[in-house]
Amino acid sequence: MQGSNPLDQLHDIIPAAPIEWWPMAFGLWVLIFLSIGLIGFISMSAVRRWRRFAWRREALLEFAHIKSTLLDMQIDNAQRTLYNERLNQLLKRALASAQSDAQIKSLPPKDWCEALYQALGTLSQQQVNAICYSHYQSQASVIEPEALVAIQRFLKRLK
Repeated sequence: MQGSNPLDQLHDIIPAAPIEWWPMAFGLWVLIFLSIGLIGFISMSAVRRWRRFAWRREALLEFAHIKSTLLDMQIDNAQRTLYNERLNQLLKRALASAQSDAQIKSLPPKDWCEALYQALGTLSQQQVNAICYSHYQSQASVIEPEALVAIQRFLKRLK
């Protein structure tokens, strides 16, 4: 009675051969190259954007220094005149960079004051005049803290 027991006829399970990854299918090569291209494009776009707005970062750093000095109540008239002039020059450079128009830097004071008034929008004409003409006067105008906050917002929004 050999063979009558069916359990004696069972054998071990033979596993299938492992699936090899090499050579890869055509679709995987396409996916790899598209992924590399997309990562490269995103990286280049980020670098271009970083470089394109370098002027704004520099302007905000310089403005932070000017603002802290102008808010210091112990500076004398000569220093206030100097920092009012630096603020005026900073705004000219920033607006010229944002609009890609170098002619803004050479505008006469009256035209520059009007262009600045239109660009800032939130400041009164008197506050804009204090920024534009203060360095021409013997007694420097005090630029109000609210005006400095509005200028900072303006610099952050420039594109």
